[in-house]
Parts: sequence; structure tokens; C-alpha cells
Amino acid sequence: MMAQAFLIRHPQVEGSGLCYGRTELDVTEQALQAALARCLPDLAAVPPLPLLSSPALRARRLALAVQAARGAAPYSLAPGFQEIDFGEWDGKTWEQIGKQALDEWAANPVHFAAPGGESLCDMAQRVLLAWRDLRRQFPQGAIVVCHGGPMRLLAAQCADPTLQQAAQLAQAALDSAWRPEFGALLTLPYPP
Repeated sequence: MMAQAFLIRHPQVEGSGLCYGRTELDVTEQALQAALARCLPDLAAVPPLPLLSSPALRARRLALAVQAARGAAPYSLAPGFQEIDFGEWDGKTWEQIGKQALDEWAANPVHFAAPGGESLCDMAQRVLLAWRDLRRQFPQGAIVVCHGGPMRLLAAQCADPTLQQAAQLAQAALDSAWRPEFGALLTLPYPP
């Protein structure tokens, strides 16, 4: 059987209406249980594999729950699978960021970076490196609890393996209508 990675999106966070990428937002017990209920049936057929998590609290909480439910070994951190870094925007409401700044972002969503943050292109490059490292470190496959952004980027890359440039990959992810739900599991085959 071909090796695969299984990416799971973190639970819904507390604090709606905020721009959050690296902001540490917690999840309610109800949101955690809903995400667990969403991913566990899909994980039932997955053999025991290493479990990794983004360093974000919202991902680590789900990783701990998956670990307990599966009787898995402790998870490891996978910083390359973090959400985009919105820099000075992180933790602010969209109103606090302001229309002018949001318009600048909308005019160039692939290359624009909020002050002190990273662009989608930068994030795509980071996620591609993390994906290559994951395949090298865990050739048998792995389970990774992460975020919607990395999942969308890797889904686009797996749909079109010719997308090797970060800017192309970022644009393809933006163009995709697919948005993973909280707790959703994405199965990605390792390329040959």
C-alpha cells in the first residue's frame, strides 16, 4: 500500500470575528468533541502512525484527544504546518485592521504580507518544505493535526503535482472552492 499522510483540521476556536493565524485561541470542550467525532470514524481504518501537531493550542488540544482515543504514542510538534502568520494583524478584528489594509491584501493575495507577517506565497514555500520533510522523516506515513491553510495548499499540490513553485501553489489554493471543515480529515498520498 502506498504511504499516505492524514491531515486533520483543528476544532473551531473561541473568538469569532478575529483575524487569527498564529494567535493562540482556545477551543470549547463542545468544539473539541465535535472535531473528534468528525475525524475518528475516518481514522478507524488508518493503521498506527506517528502523530504530529501544529504548535497552536487549537491543534494540540485535538492531537491530545486523538492520541488518547487511538492509544497512540505522544505527538510531536510540526511547526511547518502552522497557519499563516498575520503579523500585526493577528488577534485583531477585521474592523481594527481597516478597509484600506484589507483592500491592499485583496489586490495581491498571493504576495501581500501584513506588517510583520508572511505572505501566502511564503506560507506555501514553508508548507511545501514541511511536506517534503514529513515524507522523508516518516516514509510509512503520518497523521498531522494542523490548519485549513496548509490543508488547502497541499490539496492543491496533490491535485496538480506540477505545482512546485510557491506562488503557483498559493494561487491554486486561492482558486479552489474547497474549504476543510473543523475536524475534517484529508488523505494525501505520498508522491512516487
